[in-house]
Amino acid sequence: MRRILTIVSDLDGTLVPRVTFALAPRTVAAFRAAREAGARIIIASGRSGASMRPYAEELCGGLTAEDRYISCNGAQVCNGTGAVIRETAMPVEAVHAAVRWLRARGVYVQAYSSDGFVYDKECGYATAYAKSSGLRSVKVDDMIQFLDKPAIKLLGVDDPARVPSLIEQANEDLNGVVKFTTSEPQFLEISHPDVSKGNALRYLAGEMGFKPEDTLAFGDSLNDLTMLEWAGMSVATGNARKDVKRRADRVCGECGECGPAAVIESLLAEGWI
Repeated sequence: MRRILTIVSDLDGTLVPRVTFALAPRTVAAFRAAREAGARIIIASGRSGASMRPYAEELCGGLTAEDRYISCNGAQVCNGTGAVIRETAMPVEAVHAAVRWLRARGVYVQAYSSDGFVYDKECGYATAYAKSSGLRSVKVDDMIQFLDKPAIKLLGVDDPARVPSLIEQANEDLNGVVKFTTSEPQFLEISHPDVSKGNALRYLAGEMGFKPEDTLAFGDSLNDLTMLEWAGMSVATGNARKDVKRRADRVCGECGECGPAAVIESLLAEGWI
């Protein structure tokens, strides 16, 4: 084992419980202690930059221009001022193809703006997402007409029982056009085929000069797998999907039990951070 110089972590289900949507004081204290000990902190989320930024600021005790965080599953990389320094968007034709595919199956779909999200189907999904994300929601008449430029991410929401088969079929039907993944049981997250947290992390490693072998990663869902596989030490939370747990190096306590914080505390005490 090498000294940990970089810690990268997912948010929802990993650091942020899906009930409170708030960081526990123990989690904040552990990440700040790791930062004070010299570790680089990178938060990587499926959330938009506007939605995840407050969490990144709290975990780090404030952000500087030299800090980085990964949003929209890797479609955007932002610096500490909130400026997007790298973006991989879906072409308009791909966006429309994905919206039509979702519509044909009755799936609710939304897209992201600079400070919120837009949707064209009034339902409880839009209300619930606005509450959990803290983003401003705007209803438009028609998503196809509204989406007239490249988009970084689309989000579909449906019955969790349908989501796995929908994702499998979408990735067959739209192979090479867009890519579907998930972070929550009810979500279908759609991006450019080249987008992943792992690719964004690989880009940052080149830009900032860190290596897989000195990187620790935490995650809980499918959209975390690429960064867990890239990192030299990968940790799945106790509440993670079974397939994520199987592919991680180790499993810690659950998100609600501050599992990642306990790992960091132990590594700090042992001098690995």
